[in-house]
Amino acid sequence: MTSPDFRECRKYERSEISIEVLVTMPGRTPMKLKTGNISEGGVFLLSGGRNMPRPGTELSVTLPEFLNQAQPVAMKAVVRHYSDCGIGIEFLGRLA
Repeated sequence: MTSPDFRECRKYERSEISIEVLVTMPGRTPMKLKTGNISEGGVFLLSGGRNMPRPGTELSVTLPEFLNQAQPVAMKAVVRHYSDCGIGIEFLGRLA
């Protein structure tokens, strides 16, 4: 149980937004998933009943637009959190 005065410390502000992204992992078929929220540092991806990767798994996420870019942006990322609803991932940088 969390104490009543607990406050999350986040580096970036999250935006509650639902967009479709493409997730690619080694050895798995690419998946299209919806976001639950997104920030400059990462994204929460809704599982939609799929078997999701566990924390520590590296993957790439292609966003239709990000940081005011007009073209899709592919980001290297790592899974940091896992729940029944989805996964929280941290962006590690842009893919070339």
